[in-house]
Amino acid sequence: MAEKTVRCPYCVVMYNFREMVSHLDGRFICRKCGHMAKPADAAFKCTCPRCRELNSLVQHRSARAS
Repeated sequence: MAEKTVRCPYCVVMYNFREMVSHLDGRFICRKCGHMAKPADAAFKCTCPRCRELNSLVQHRSARAS
């Protein structure tokens, strides 16, 4: 069975997004920025600095729209 390739949505190498490293617990982690993904868990939320910043901006915009 081929290993699943998961790519970081933030980091680019040449013309592709950077491949993330798989861990035994099902997580994938980017070596460069620390972004985490867990494809088998739809409720998983990454806590890397970029995701925290993005979530903060989304919450700020939704609060202003209310």
